[in-house]
Amino acid sequence: MEAECCALAGTDCRPTPLRQRAGRPQLKRDPLGRARSNYHMQPILKGIRQLAALAFAAAPLLGCSGATGPKLAACTTPVTVTTTSTIDPTFSWTPNCLVDQVTVEEDIASSAGGPQARWIITARVTGQGTGAPLGYGQLPPAMQEVVSPVSLVSGHEYSVRVYAPNMQVGVAVFRP
Repeated sequence: MEAECCALAGTDCRPTPLRQRAGRPQLKRDPLGRARSNYHMQPILKGIRQLAALAFAAAPLLGCSGATGPKLAACTTPVTVTTTSTIDPTFSWTPNCLVDQVTVEEDIASSAGGPQARWIITARVTGQGTGAPLGYGQLPPAMQEVVSPVSLVSGHEYSVRVYAPNMQVGVAVFRP
């Protein structure tokens, strides 16, 4: 049996919950009677947009130098290593250049097993390691840990060594 069509052309004979709701008129003013336009905000919004565009344009330029100044070259000659004598020492070397490996060893007598590694980091990419200063246990983005840092003991003797590709370029002995 065929369904009968009893509705006039152009009318919606679907049940009420399935009918499309009528569009609502759009108000030109908000309920408090203010104009919807934010004309008073236009200069502020324009300034914010200009500032955001300037920041976006300047972002690549900030990548041209590191936190310690201009982009550093890899170490190719010996460096002088200095360290603070604290439980969490900071290591520096001059001239400042990129080192590919930093090791911290506890100086233990050979009869007791010899030097013991306490922290070792290496460059993720050869020749693109880290520059000074470097805090003990603080891993720079260009480096990866080979040996995780161990708490240093006050009064014990330690050595920090810095390496360029395939050679040691500096060493310092310290006691926290």
